[in-house]
Amino acid sequence: MPPRRPDIVDLEWDANNVGHVEQHIAPWLIDEMLEGGRWLSFRNYKGHPPEHRLFIGQTPSGQHITAVLREPTWENPGVWRPITGWLSTESERAKFRDAWQRTRRRHG
Repeated sequence: MPPRRPDIVDLEWDANNVGHVEQHIAPWLIDEMLEGGRWLSFRNYKGHPPEHRLFIGQTPSGQHITAVLREPTWENPGVWRPITGWLSTESERAKFRDAWQRTRRRHG
């Protein structure tokens, strides 16, 4: 499935997911990437819940981030819940670069 850019109205942060993300990266990096960076959304890795999407991209300052977010519920459309995040691996960076270039060529 090609990458997509879902609508993100807000992120659902609480002590649990902030604490988990902080074990890997600063939580504000996810906010920064989604609010002002370049990113795409992909299916999560095989074996993970289907409602968890993989977001790979770059913050405005150039930091490469990978984050897993849970899709919104019917009760809270547009509000995604961060599950975890990390500095992108080289293969994730390549996946993002390739998909970003294909998306830009397709949309001019």
